[in-house]
Order: sequence, then structure tokens, then C-alpha cells
Amino acid sequence: CDTFVKMIHSSMNRIYEDNQDISACFFKGKDITCYSVKLLDADYHGSQTGVFLIEYDCGKIVYKPRDLSICHLWNYFVKTCAPNYLKSVKCLTKDEYGYMEYIENVRPDPAKVNEYFFNWGAFLAACCIFRSSDLHDNNIFICNNSPLFIDMETLITPSSIWEKKNKIDV
Repeated sequence: CDTFVKMIHSSMNRIYEDNQDISACFFKGKDITCYSVKLLDADYHGSQTGVFLIEYDCGKIVYKPRDLSICHLWNYFVKTCAPNYLKSVKCLTKDEYGYMEYIENVRPDPAKVNEYFFNWGAFLAACCIFRSSDLHDNNIFICNNSPLFIDMETLITPSSIWEKKNKIDV
């Protein structure tokens, strides 16, 4: 119980202290008012910290208790290699934690089923390049007819871990 209270206190302090950076990154520098912070039923990633949905008067973001530097790598990859097929995600990186734009998981457009499956092919190719792991429906959302990896910390798997997991001799 004490650990949980400390986790809530630490996370709320970070959100409060980062208010100006959040406004600049996600809401074009507007004055923002936070009216809801919800602890999500998400993977605790082996730590005692949680993922929060933060609702402001002008939109939503997600607080993640992990370094989100990898998010910038993904965005660069999308921008340079597949801007028409993959979606980047807006993120704000802090020391040891960060914020991501809130992504609504929506069904693909049935009228654009060919585009949807082509985008999935591009996404899976990117996941192979990066040797991504932890690919399941809680970590991949559909946005604008394209899959989006929302659990960025498993985007890149070091070679030795990937080889052991897939029983490959090098």
C-alpha cells in the first residue's frame, strides 16, 4: 500500500511539474486544465509504477513510467522510410519516463481493406527489421487504417535476446 501511494504521489508530481512542456508538445502551447488522471490497467513492466491516462480540457495523453526515447527512433523511421504506410506518434521524453499522445484504437475502414493489409505488411516488415517483441493486441492499435505500436519499449530487442527466444544459432 505504501509503495502504491508513493507511486501515485511521484507520478502526480511529474505531471504537475511537466505541465508547460506537455502544453507545448501536445496542445500548441495553449493554457491547459487537467481534469482527470486515471491509472490504466496496463503492464507494470516489472516495476512498481503505472501507466496513466491524463485528460485535459483540450485532449488526452498517456503517461508512461519508462524512457520513451525509442519513440523518437520510430518516428524518424516512419518519416524517412514509410510515411505513407505507417503512423508516427507524438511523444515527450523525460528522464526515465515520458508522455505519448492518446491513440484511439479504431476498426479499419472496410472500404480501404487493401490499404489496411498493405500497411500491416509494412508494419510487420518494420518489426522484423527492429526485431520487435511483445506483439499482441494490447500493444498494437489501429489508427487511420494503420497499425501503431503503443508499447514502444519492446520495439527493439537486442540480438542475443532475440536469438535465444527464437532458438537461432549465429
